[in-house]
Amino acid sequence: MIFDPSYPIFLYHGYIDMRKGHNTLSHVVTHKMDLELMFGALFLFVAKNRKATKAIFFDGNGLIIVHKKLERGRFKPAFLLNP
Repeated sequence: MIFDPSYPIFLYHGYIDMRKGHNTLSHVVTHKMDLELMFGALFLFVAKNRKATKAIFFDGNGLIIVHKKLERGRFKPAFLLNP
């Protein structure tokens, strides 16, 4: 199984340059979010224009990055999401 729906989901409350890859996103998780990347969680990052997002998680064998870019509309700002 690639992603277990029971994994906790953490949203980074800042914006990330969508050109960043697994090394930079891993660094953000461990040093800015102060969390362990490989404990079984999904970490979400949003672009400044809120038209793209990336998710990173460890599947037990390696890191997986998923990138979503919206053709229309924008993702809600993080501060408007319910905790």
